[in-house]
Amino acid sequence: MALAPIPTIPCWQLIPEGPAIQGIDPAGTVRFITQDFGAVLQSLGDAAPDTERMAVCAAAWLGIRPDTVPVSRRLWAYVCSPFAAPTATQQQRHRIWAQQLARLAWSHGFWPIVPHLYAPQFLDDTDPAERTLGLAWGLQQLAQCSVVYVLAVPPSPGMQAELAALTPDHVVCHVPLDALPPLPTSCTANP
Repeated sequence: MALAPIPTIPCWQLIPEGPAIQGIDPAGTVRFITQDFGAVLQSLGDAAPDTERMAVCAAAWLGIRPDTVPVSRRLWAYVCSPFAAPTATQQQRHRIWAQQLARLAWSHGFWPIVPHLYAPQFLDDTDPAERTLGLAWGLQQLAQCSVVYVLAVPPSPGMQAELAALTPDHVVCHVPLDALPPLPTSCTANP
């Protein structure tokens, strides 16, 4: 099943389609659907200011290993996934998804930035004032990132705020749930 682009994001978007990827530019124009990295570079050209970031993202999705990227030169990738949940089981599921997205971003050659895993270590997510502070801090981190990994699930209120804060300078990588490892059975029930 092909994922649909998020229409309100005025930035580059990468959407996996089976073994291929689809690249959509900030104007909403499909620039490529391919499995060939050379075709990605050819369709982007040298004129696009975000060519390097888009090429790095496309290469990662096409399985080109980023092992040659020195740790000191890795771009930051923001992880956008749900966090808050009404039950402990759902909370655990969201935490694992965020960890898996972070691992995926790392394996693609990026430094993953995941405020919703870090901030709850010292902020109370159930306290509205502290949650607001945590979300604001996360948006500051988002502004510093070049790439955003978005879990392709219905966006939570926190995700909606993050998606609304994206700019044309971001490259968005849509990640379908089936691209992540299976969840442990302890968090697959729906209590």
